[in-house]
Amino acid sequence: MRFLNLRSQKGQSLLEVMVALAAASMIIAAVVGAVVSALNNEKYGTSQNQATQYAQEGLDILRNSSQADWNVFMTQSGTYCLGENQPIPTPPAGSCGENIGHSIREIIIEHHRCGITPYPASPTNAQVTSIVKWSDGKCPGSNLYCHQVKLVSCFYKPS
Repeated sequence: MRFLNLRSQKGQSLLEVMVALAAASMIIAAVVGAVVSALNNEKYGTSQNQATQYAQEGLDILRNSSQADWNVFMTQSGTYCLGENQPIPTPPAGSCGENIGHSIREIIIEHHRCGITPYPASPTNAQVTSIVKWSDGKCPGSNLYCHQVKLVSCFYKPS
């Protein structure tokens, strides 16, 4: 049997320990950075999905309104605010404030805008745009709501 001579072995130098600690620190920093980035991306994706649902809900509310009474719907034009669980869009007093959580939902109704080439626009249609704006707290400068989802649909007079 061969025995190790413990007195002849030397420990690691201080330089080797420092290099190992620096490498471990860089690996840990990279992993933490990847996790933080993944969490931010997941939060943004969730916010975008929720904003898309709110925008679609806005279109659905206006579609139901237009189908219930087209003549009343045709009297509405311009920009409106639509809050959470609010069945009727209201004209803004200046601009729409936060009306669905930390977001803003606006509806823009433009009559006679749905002409599809070669068919001209007619008084029996309206273009409705549903916009949801939100902030993730990282918007640059004074731009409070730097993210948005915009859905556009054409409504036609029911037969």
